[in-house]
Amino acid sequence: MIKAEARRVFLDKRQKLNDAERDILNLSIYNRIFASGYLETIHTVHIFLSMERTREPDTWQILDKIRREMAGIRLVVPKISGGQLENFYFEGLHQLKENTFGILEPSQ
Repeated sequence: MIKAEARRVFLDKRQKLNDAERDILNLSIYNRIFASGYLETIHTVHIFLSMERTREPDTWQILDKIRREMAGIRLVVPKISGGQLENFYFEGLHQLKENTFGILEPSQ
């Protein structure tokens, strides 16, 4: 399966989930991350900023909890620039801007 086909398949699967199913799956991801103990041993988390319109797993809840309760962990978010992936420390919503594809990313 090529990348474009995989994207279509998984977008279709996500679109078919009803809100209750999606909430259960999001909660499961959230609980697994925070119950794992893994976050107690690290200093940096790289996390993508999920998009509601494509029904991606909700990473905003995870990002919010880390920012509020885990002061020792820095968050890093991606940005595509000139076809290259760049990474930026997440400072807050003020630094984000929608790109031409409607994806929030650092404006730096």
